[in-house]
Amino acid sequence: MNELNHIAVIADGNGRWAERRGLDRARGHEEGLNRVEDMMHWCVELSIPILSVYCFSWENWSRPQEEVDSLFELANHYFERYREFAENNIRVLISGTTKRVKPESLEKMERIQRETAHCDGLTLNLCVNYSGRMEIVDAIAKGARTEDEITAALYQRLPEPDLIIRTGGYRRLSNFLLWQSAYAELYFTDTLFPDLSLGEFRHAVRRFERTRRKFGGA
Repeated sequence: MNELNHIAVIADGNGRWAERRGLDRARGHEEGLNRVEDMMHWCVELSIPILSVYCFSWENWSRPQEEVDSLFELANHYFERYREFAENNIRVLISGTTKRVKPESLEKMERIQRETAHCDGLTLNLCVNYSGRMEIVDAIAKGARTEDEITAALYQRLPEPDLIIRTGGYRRLSNFLLWQSAYAELYFTDTLFPDLSLGEFRHAVRRFERTRRKFGGA
């Protein structure tokens, strides 16, 4: 049985979830944050130590300004809960570029990371304003040239994801953890992210555990 140390999730479908219910897209993003909360509990229950979530991509800046502002307002409130995360022994990391992010949000991102740095329970890696290509370019700009140097110069020094789950029906990585996903197992589902259940999450984990991982071997 494969050991699952790092699960990464492309949390897609929040806006569509809201639209299908006649709600504002912001309501879908709120529900998406609730599902992130659930996934943290699921990972603790299943003894998965690292959870990465694709929250906001660099390409998402092309969305209507009202939606972008709403997303960062939600994120700011989330980051303000640093005491709660620390009390629950959850280390929070933020992966992404700081370009275009307002100082208020950057300050809150830095604080939640600083205040939870000592925690040694679940690691929650939130990919905010993130681009897999930009991450590689930034590593090279730091002088990294070899595979080991690039790996060391990435935004976070975390084990590579073993399993990537994408909700929302699309079968692509959309610029997510491109360097790190070389040998990740992929699970795609039509389920919109707010509708993701513990049952389907467990199903994806069980499928991963049964998969024969060869890493290029025979």
